Amino acid sequence: MSKLKIRSRHPSHDILRGEINTGRKLIVFRLGSNTEVPGAIEINKVEACMNSANKREMKRLFTENNVITALWTFPQNEEQLRTFIAENQLEEKKVIIKSLRGSRGRGLYLMNTGNEAIEWFRAKGFGGHIIEKYYNYSKEYRLHVTAEGYFYTCRKMLKEDAQERWYRNDSNCVWIMEENPLFEKPSSWQTIEEHCVKALNAVGLDFGACDVRVQTEAPNGRAPQFIICEINSAPSFGDVTAEKYKEQLTKFINNL
Repeated sequence: MSKLKIRSRHPSHDILRGEINTGRKLIVFRLGSNTEVPGAIEINKVEACMNSANKREMKRLFTENNVITALWTFPQNEEQLRTFIAENQLEEKKVIIKSLRGSRGRGLYLMNTGNEAIEWFRAKGFGGHIIEKYYNYSKEYRLHVTAEGYFYTCRKMLKEDAQERWYRNDSNCVWIMEENPLFEKPSSWQTIEEHCVKALNAVGLDFGACDVRVQTEAPNGRAPQFIICEINSAPSFGDVTAEKYKEQLTKFINNL
């Protein structure tokens, strides 16, 4: 009896090693890894992991596939940057600069104005970062998805003593599960789920963790707006996340 091969360098994924039977099949589950395994059936192919790891390529694929995401560009010179800022009236509005390969909150920079971003790029150079419009949406969720929809989700809720409050990660958040009243599922949830699946399919993943920023519920009953921030092929695991992945991977493998 063979076991599912895990390709990952993140220690939180070790909990999956040797845990899932694959019968006589050689099957690899890749979490962010670019390591090829000749002759194996792949869950999350190398190209898909590379697409999700490179923010420029990920956002390009989002745009091509009509995934709702932040206004963005990959400026290669000051003229392109100024055009993006002017066309979207961002001269005096907040923007975010993202390293192409940043992760877990690293390589993110909040600029108070688009004009400030121009000075930042002048100092740091072009070609290694994208720039996005900043959306001050109050909630953020992570949906773990396959092509069939989400199978596990949490809300990222800021800690009361969080110093940085414009982004959310393990350092400044607690994770609120769906069963908790504090989860506060948005009325636009079905559409959010649909766009998470579109994001997954756009980059070519089989399993992915989709981060979504969501507006506070509108008082007039209008469904809150949202943006898909990114889809990640290598999310960190806690015990509950690992159990959910074991269940879903077993189902996935049984259908191969």
